[in-house]
Amino acid sequence: MKRLHAVWIIALLAAGVCAFGLWSAIHTTGSMTARIEQVAQEIKNGDIPNAYAHSRETAQQWEEYHRMLCMFLSHKELENIGREFAKLPAMLSEGEPAQATLQCVQLLSYMKQLHTSEFPLVENIL
Repeated sequence: MKRLHAVWIIALLAAGVCAFGLWSAIHTTGSMTARIEQVAQEIKNGDIPNAYAHSRETAQQWEEYHRMLCMFLSHKELENIGREFAKLPAMLSEGEPAQATLQCVQLLSYMKQLHTSEFPLVENIL
């Protein structure tokens, strides 16, 4: 009987960790998507100094999220996304708003893929 209780406790803990991982991925991608869209809008409006400042803040925020997401997601994928976030402020500081806009589109694509890849759907399991 004690073994059965231990199995249930372990199963509940595992389910809790999985739920927290899913929530973390959803929360992170939502927050980062909003930040990227803000930078893209500032670039579109020609407000490059604010876009640069917000892109640096966004890259720093990603580094904070990266530490937490490493517990649940592939390190390689997260490192690739981190490198892409680091490129955005550099593009803006070098005066390449068109390239920075394309980088925002790419980052949004990464966030969408990261968001959908964590849902427990049939295509993600198979």
